[in-house]
Amino acid sequence: MSKVQHHSFVKKRKAKHTEDEVQDELTRLQEIVFRKAVQKDDQEVVDATYDLDDKKDDPPPEKKIRAPAWEDEEDFLLTVDDVVSNATDHPSLRRKSSLPLTSKTDRYDKMLAENLRAIVGTPKWAKLKESTGEEEEFGSKVLRNASQLLGSSSTLSATMLNYTRLNDMNEKGIAQKAIITSIEFNPTAQVSAVANRSGNVTFYQVDGDKNSLLHKIAFQKFPIDSAKFSPDGSEFLVGSSYRASFQSLDLATNKASMIPAPLSGPEFNNTELFCLSNNGQYIALAGKDGSVAILTSHTKELIHTLKVPCKCVSLSFSSDSSMLFTYSVDGKVYIWEVNQRKCLHRFVDEGCLRGVSMSLAPRDQYLALGSSSGIVNVYSQSSFMPTGEEISMYPQPVKAITNLTTEATCVQFNSSAQILAIASKMKDSSIKLVHLPTLTVFKNFPIVNMALGRVGSINFSPNSGYMAIGTNIGTAKLIRLNHFSNY
Repeated sequence: MSKVQHHSFVKKRKAKHTEDEVQDELTRLQEIVFRKAVQKDDQEVVDATYDLDDKKDDPPPEKKIRAPAWEDEEDFLLTVDDVVSNATDHPSLRRKSSLPLTSKTDRYDKMLAENLRAIVGTPKWAKLKESTGEEEEFGSKVLRNASQLLGSSSTLSATMLNYTRLNDMNEKGIAQKAIITSIEFNPTAQVSAVANRSGNVTFYQVDGDKNSLLHKIAFQKFPIDSAKFSPDGSEFLVGSSYRASFQSLDLATNKASMIPAPLSGPEFNNTELFCLSNNGQYIALAGKDGSVAILTSHTKELIHTLKVPCKCVSLSFSSDSSMLFTYSVDGKVYIWEVNQRKCLHRFVDEGCLRGVSMSLAPRDQYLALGSSSGIVNVYSQSSFMPTGEEISMYPQPVKAITNLTTEATCVQFNSSAQILAIASKMKDSSIKLVHLPTLTVFKNFPIVNMALGRVGSINFSPNSGYMAIGTNIGTAKLIRLNHFSNY
C-alpha cells in the first residue's frame, strides 16, 4: 500500500498582549469601522484609514480649470462677418480694432472677450478658480443617483426652441437663384423636393449634413407655384398659375407626364391651388370664381364640383379625408362633406378683411387662418368642427397672433400640432414659430444673422425632425428641430 501523507495543521498560540496594546488595537478597529478622525494636539484632522506615510509619497492632486456654468449655443454660430454685414450703421463695428482679426469667420463673442481683456483685463468675478476635480466628481455622483427621479421630459419648451441650423438643403445642384415656391418632404422616404418658379424640381436625400442630390427635372415653360407628394410617396404632382394642366412625376420610373385640367373654360384655367386627401383618393382643385373641383387621385378624372360665393384662397382635407375645408377671400370658411357634396357648416373669420392662408392641424385639433393684416387667428376644434349640434357662425379664436406686420401668406402646423409656423413673403425674415397649446411665440427664432430673405414656403418633415424654409433668394434653409428624434 502506498503511503498517504497526512498534514496536520496545528494552531499556534498567540503571544499574550498587554492591556495597552489591546486598547490600542481596539481603538484602531473602531476608527476603521466608524471612520472617525483622530486629532493629536495641534495636528490637522485626517481620515483614520488614510496613511500619513503614504501621503508623503503620493503626487499632489491634479488641478483643473472649472468649466463655465452656462454657455449659449447661439454665440458659437455668430461670426464677425455676420455682425458687421448686418449692423453696418453701428459705429463701434466700423472702427478698426487694435487687435488683428485672423478671419472674418472668427467667433464674434471671442473677439469681444479679447478686446475687453486688452482694455480692462479680466474682472475678478470672471476668473474661474482652480479645482481638484472633487466638486465635479461629487456633482456627477449626485446626478447619477438622481437620474431616476429627474427622468426625461417629452414636453416641448414654450419659450425657447432647441434647434440647429444645418447646411442649406439645396447647397448642391443650384443652377440659378430662382424663387422657391414649394418644399415638400416625402412621407415614406427621407427625401425632399425643392421646386422653384423656373420650373425646376430637385430631389435630395435629407441627412442634415451632405443632403446628397438624387435627381433633377425641369418642366419646360411650366412655372411652378405648388407641389405635393402623394400620401404613399410614389408620385410628385406640380401645379402652375400659368397653365391649365398638372405635371406628374412617377418616382418609381422617373417618368413625367402632363395631365390636362378636368374642366375647360375660364373657371379652371390654372392649377395653382390644389390639395391631396390623406387617404390618397381625392384631389381638390380651386377655380377662379369660387368653384372647387373634386378629382380622383388615380386617374385625375372629375367626380363633382363644389361652389362657394367668392374666390377660394386655400384648401385642406380633414384628417380622415371625409371633409374639405375651403377658405375664401372674403374671410369665410366652408366645411364640405365630400361624399354627400353638401356644406356642413360655415363661419366667419373674426376681424378678417381679406383671407390669405389656412392650415388645418393634424387630427383637426386647430385651424389657423392668416389674413391680409398679418393677424393669424387660431381656432380650437370645438369652435368650428360640425358635430351635429348647432355651433356659432362667429366663433371666437383661442388666440389672435399679431407678430406679423404684413399679410400672413404662409401658415403651417407640424405633424404633432406642437408648432405653428407663420410667415409673410412681403417682408425680409418675416417668420415666427408659435408653441401650442400655450400659443406663445418662441423667443429665439429667428436670430438676427439668419438672413432668410423673404419666406415663400415652410414645411416640416413627417415626424418634425426637420423644418425647411424656401426663400425668394433661391435658398432652401434646413433646420434640425432637436426635440423631435425622427425624420
